[in-house]
Amino acid sequence: MSIERDDSFFDKAQRRFKAAVDAWKPIYDEMDIDLKFATGDQWDEAVKTNRETQQGRPTLTFDVLHTNIQVVANKIRQDKPAIKISPAGGGAKQETAKVYAGIIRHWNYLSQGDIARDTASKYQLSGGIGFYRVATKYVNPDPSPDDADAFDQDGTTEWIRDPKSVYFDPDVEQPQFQDAGYCFIIKWMSWEKYKDKYGYRSDASWETWDQSAPLLRPWANEKEIAVAEYWHKEETESKITVKDKERVKTTTVVKQDFMNGIEVLSSTEWLTDDIPIIPVLGEETIVEGKLKIASLIRYVRDAAKLRNGYKSAIAENIGLTNRVPYTGPRGMFKGPGWRDAHLTNPAYLEWDPVYDTNGQLIPAKPERNPIEPAVQALTESAAVESDDIKSGMGIFDSSIGAAKAEYSGVSVERRTQQADITNFHFSDNLTRAMWVEGNILLKLIPKLIDTPRAMKIMDEDGTISEVAITMALDDGEPPMVDGIDPKDHHRVDVGRYSCTVSTGPTWDTQRKEEYETWMEFLAKAPELAPAFLPVVLKWSDTPGADKLAEIAGALAPPAVQAILKGEQAPDPQAQAQLASAHQQMQELQAENMKLKFDAAAKTQELTMKHSTQIESNVVDLLKAEISSKNKETIEMVQQQFAAFGQMLEMWQGHAEIAQQHEHDMAKGQQQIDASQQAQASDQVHSTMQQQADAEQAQQEPQNA
Repeated sequence: MSIERDDSFFDKAQRRFKAAVDAWKPIYDEMDIDLKFATGDQWDEAVKTNRETQQGRPTLTFDVLHTNIQVVANKIRQDKPAIKISPAGGGAKQETAKVYAGIIRHWNYLSQGDIARDTASKYQLSGGIGFYRVATKYVNPDPSPDDADAFDQDGTTEWIRDPKSVYFDPDVEQPQFQDAGYCFIIKWMSWEKYKDKYGYRSDASWETWDQSAPLLRPWANEKEIAVAEYWHKEETESKITVKDKERVKTTTVVKQDFMNGIEVLSSTEWLTDDIPIIPVLGEETIVEGKLKIASLIRYVRDAAKLRNGYKSAIAENIGLTNRVPYTGPRGMFKGPGWRDAHLTNPAYLEWDPVYDTNGQLIPAKPERNPIEPAVQALTESAAVESDDIKSGMGIFDSSIGAAKAEYSGVSVERRTQQADITNFHFSDNLTRAMWVEGNILLKLIPKLIDTPRAMKIMDEDGTISEVAITMALDDGEPPMVDGIDPKDHHRVDVGRYSCTVSTGPTWDTQRKEEYETWMEFLAKAPELAPAFLPVVLKWSDTPGADKLAEIAGALAPPAVQAILKGEQAPDPQAQAQLASAHQQMQELQAENMKLKFDAAAKTQELTMKHSTQIESNVVDLLKAEISSKNKETIEMVQQQFAAFGQMLEMWQGHAEIAQQHEHDMAKGQQQIDASQQAQASDQVHSTMQQQADAEQAQQEPQNA
């Protein structure tokens, strides 16, 4: 059975519905005319009937409006607005904001939200206004009792196929109707279909319908009944104290009731404080206190009528050139083919000679008075109206790819931009609608994801990944979701986030443009290719581009490889210092080797020199020993010989040390090399000092 409501509820709903219908009727009447023009029905019905049935004249339609509408519509599709989420305080994090945006993108992908917005935008351009909506749906449409996701829901973006089924509160003030107190979405159905769908909970029928009640007349007729999706807000106010200051807090509850005017068939409380019906407006103007919403073609309808009239007149005049009647004396056209000769194309015609009263042959023959149709004037007039249509819609030849040969590329681009600027308010109004959509979805995320769970998110490039959405439970600690990395856990119960909408080329368009730009750049700077190709190749549409990018990454410099792996790239300053230290080490090693070889050569030279000197001194001492038998002289010679022997052993040790230095140098041990260099220098100095001492000692006995 139906849900019980008191009479005041139905009285209020009926009055609201009548007020909304009365307010929107003139808007929707103009919308009907616009939509007829947009679909090729551009003749007034009365004029068309009169010309075709009474006058037998053509009523041709040469539609250019549809093409011009598609120019603007497809431009909007190319530069799709995108919802972005940013942290707004209260502990909000940038990474979590990206996750929120990824959830919204994935919801949009699953529900094909582009269709909803494209449909609304089409009606906005063709009729002045379109609508779409935000809703929810269960993740698992057919759960079993053991399914953990039986009650999990996702947000969806859905189309409203017929914009004239929507009746918003006419007293709205905000640009996207956010302050609307109510909204009706009407669906008409036959009484039979109504009984099949709602018969188990409704007693309504045409026989029992109060046809005399003025407020009920818009709801039903003999064949059909209207079922309304009635969205309405219920607001309550309360006082709260914040930092010893009192303020009023308004709490809004949005309800969705399905009703037929006298019964509520079902009732649901919506999850946010917004009515989730989103208008996409055309050009909005208040005229004499009345709202007017114009489409792209609203102001060129008369120009289209004139153009069709002129074009039809051209066809009519050309068709009449063969309908000029024949003239001649009475009795000349007795033959059977003359009656329809101006409508057909006979091979020949015979005419009868005519005589006057005196029996004389009248010198006459059938003649036609040629008529020159005003085709040129009509063609020029039609061309003028074509230009009127273009200027009225802000669409120029360059916008539809028909640029004149004398125009430069810059000129064509400027004309295209001029068309974009002229009609920018249409795409901008879609951006505003998406801002409302984004805020509703943003509010839905913590409402729908009220228990920890894994969620799919979609990046701007279409890549899908998985994160964990969690929140603090009774014990105050947010639990972990199995199978998800701890760094990929994000809380929805902390922080405030805001919604923005950006416009521009789609990710795929940007990717192609970036690829072309970077390939041109790398062709001019090939030395940078190893660093940038691993990323640039991923943007290519070439089959196997991912594999090529992987190969390029393996050949990339170490710093690039670190970045590709998600690691921290080496500090450039530290790298420079390391390279400088390495170079200095190589220079020191080379210098040390040179000093080592020089020291070894010097040591060998001194060893040989002093060895020769010792041998000479020994010979001299032996001679002195032979020539002198003096006991004291012999003892002195023995002492000197022993001293020279020790010196010889020391120099031989020096040579072995030099060889050991060279061996250590081959091992590349910098500290040992430095120590050995210092030791070799000290030894050379010591040797030279000892040499000097030995020479002095040698001179003393000789002098004695």
